[in-house]
Amino acid sequence: MAEAEGGSEQDDVSFLRTEDMVCLSCTATGERVCLAAEGFGNRHCFLENIADKNIPPDLSQCVFVIEQALSVRALQELVTAAGNETGKGTGSGHRTLLYGNAILLRHQNSDMYLACLSTSSSNDKLAFDVGLQDHSHGEACWWTVHPASKQRSEGEKHTTKENEISIVNASFHVTHWSVQPYGTGISRMKYVGYVFGGDVLRFFHGGDECLTIPSTWDIEPGHNIVVYEGGSVMSQARSLWRLELARTKWAGGFINWYHPMRIRHITTGRYLAVNENNELYLVSREEANTATTAFCLRQEKDDQKVTLEDKDLEVIGAPIIKYGDSTVIVQHSETGLWLSYKAYETKKKGVGKVEEKQAVLHEEGKMDDGLDFSRSQEEESRTARVIRKCSSLFTQFINGLEQLQMNRRHSMFFLTVNLNEMVMCLEDLINYFAQPEDDMEHEEKQNKLRALRNRQDLFQEEGILNLILEAIDKINVITSQGFLAGLAGDQSWEMIGGYLYQLLAAIIKGNHTNCAQFANSNRLNWLFSRLGSQASSEGTGMLDVLHCVLIDSPEALNMMRDEHIKVIISLLEKHGRDPKVLDVLCSLCVGNGVAVRSSQNNICDFLLPGKNLLLQTQLVDHVASYVPYPGGGEKWGGNGVGDDLYSYGFDGAYLWTGGRNTRVVRDNSEPFIRKSDVIGCALDLTIPIINFTFNGVPIRGNFRDFNLDGMFFPVISCSSKLRKIVESLLPQQVLMLEPCFYFGNMSKNVIAGPLFVEDDTAFVPNPVDTSMVTLASYIESIRDKLAENIHEMWAMNKIEAGWQWGEYRDDLRHIHPCLVPFDKLPTAEKKI
Repeated sequence: MAEAEGGSEQDDVSFLRTEDMVCLSCTATGERVCLAAEGFGNRHCFLENIADKNIPPDLSQCVFVIEQALSVRALQELVTAAGNETGKGTGSGHRTLLYGNAILLRHQNSDMYLACLSTSSSNDKLAFDVGLQDHSHGEACWWTVHPASKQRSEGEKHTTKENEISIVNASFHVTHWSVQPYGTGISRMKYVGYVFGGDVLRFFHGGDECLTIPSTWDIEPGHNIVVYEGGSVMSQARSLWRLELARTKWAGGFINWYHPMRIRHITTGRYLAVNENNELYLVSREEANTATTAFCLRQEKDDQKVTLEDKDLEVIGAPIIKYGDSTVIVQHSETGLWLSYKAYETKKKGVGKVEEKQAVLHEEGKMDDGLDFSRSQEEESRTARVIRKCSSLFTQFINGLEQLQMNRRHSMFFLTVNLNEMVMCLEDLINYFAQPEDDMEHEEKQNKLRALRNRQDLFQEEGILNLILEAIDKINVITSQGFLAGLAGDQSWEMIGGYLYQLLAAIIKGNHTNCAQFANSNRLNWLFSRLGSQASSEGTGMLDVLHCVLIDSPEALNMMRDEHIKVIISLLEKHGRDPKVLDVLCSLCVGNGVAVRSSQNNICDFLLPGKNLLLQTQLVDHVASYVPYPGGGEKWGGNGVGDDLYSYGFDGAYLWTGGRNTRVVRDNSEPFIRKSDVIGCALDLTIPIINFTFNGVPIRGNFRDFNLDGMFFPVISCSSKLRKIVESLLPQQVLMLEPCFYFGNMSKNVIAGPLFVEDDTAFVPNPVDTSMVTLASYIESIRDKLAENIHEMWAMNKIEAGWQWGEYRDDLRHIHPCLVPFDKLPTAEKKI
């Protein structure tokens, strides 16, 4: 690349600049190691051994990007300047790194910053832990670079050949490190679309299938194979691979012909290798020696064997191989065999006989052994790394629980399982699957929702959902057997159970495919068995899980049985009127906007008979009639109970309806209702009559013979000085009214209460007296015709509404005696 682009390109790789990628290594431990970090579930840095060529280092965890390089004075001004945000760049582009500069290092995998933490795991009081933090504010994540050699001085350019430097942090002692250049930011920007070392990609074969592991892959012989497969796997995480150049210097440079490399499977973390039968399989990192796992890329098949010298390998390389454009042939470096396949027929359930292709190495191969590269999305590759981390951690956790169940030795459990790391991983996962904020812009929110759905799908496809369910089962089993009595006071352990339920709810929320996993009798029974467990009573997210399933999976909603509804109703008796329980009951009644009559009927059958009526009301700042009946104030509504003809209230002294009041308690002074007073209301709709009690004493007055049309609802209206109103409660609970002196944010002209003021005076008809008015004879005839026409129109509307003639009026049965011709009306009706 340097020769092709001239001197300026040579400068790009000769000096370190911002946006370049580096690895920091040292030999302080006796072996050459690199500073590494995970960032997901673990914020502390650790040392990655890079000395053994037969054990490949995971350099993807060791790569740091030089995000900024400032002089120390500029850093001080940046940190102390009011209103400046640290770590947002200086607008100077790719600045060359100088000795004495303060640098900001960003971990490439996690996008977190290398920092000096406030914790210390050492006995040395002056030593602090080094790790990652989410932000770059403050001085803890800034490091100064000084030359270790006396031949260099402050202010000189740092070259990629000058390996040894000193890195100093304000709270950290001087340490000598070697800089291993990994890749340059300029080359990544200039040559977008070319294949670099460390890229995560897919091997496409023929355009309709890709290199992957089967869905039934296992480490056991016979199942540990690599295949070519088409269909949905081409978008799944198990078809992702990473190309790792077999070197530490410029390991993120261009992939060129003949350069030895290892091919790592992302979700399992294993390496592609060849066995004695020339079949491809996956081996662990400890078994990935150079002889079995080193491959190279070739343009064409020939017998020529090219051996490159070290000076030809430890270079950044040239942009040659391009995504979607270059066809490559993979050759095993040690044996010279070519990556090919063998086809055979097999039977698949529900499909029949199908042809499968197993990847093998062959001396000659086939004509169609050429492969194309397809780069994965950054979000997709990150999710695949998270899947590998979670799979390893959850499997280790489940195995630890099984060992604890067998030997009951807590010390052995803690040797294999780090509870703090488990808690932090669960917290990170819950945040990773968090729903986007409601106040986001529509387009940004839709993009985040799309990315969230992809994460949820990938986790389900790779079996992480099943691991979570298995972990929950293990915890419940060994908890019920008393094996965890020794861990009862451990805060981390108590948090894990709740976090697992929250994570399960986050992975399935809004995802119909994942929620549909519970649309079978076994999974539904599992859900409801967990509801009755101890974990549910501790406020975990099991109700959230059930709510998500019922909302997003109509199939599961249709499978609900009487026993399931009884379990949910029993939670009301155990834990009171929990809002989450009520949400689940609501989701049972309506699915996709359509009423589920069977569930509604079952809830009414099991909840209402012989029990206290379940009432759920809410406080509103304006009360209005649902139907425009006359008798109210402005817009047929009212300002409180008793302000119209269809509400009836008692305020501690007066009975109210239609805007009129009648005093029934004489010896009561304002305020009529005080704290701890109890108002009782009894309805008998067979008479009909409404009675009130005041602190258990019946009042002398009632409402009788009111209209029975429609439904009756409990309602409370208060003045602006009353704030907290507890919902209509069960008899053993007390309705509380508390004084309030908050009327809104007056400085911003925001006033709490109704949006507009209404007249609370009830409408009282006041017709004009026309008894002394004399009309002309021709007007008298017109008057009679108008009266007859009005009667005809009234009768037509009544008949269309289903009314019919009867001798006596009955509003319930829609019978009216005036549905007759005008001339047959009684004289009194004609005058009206």
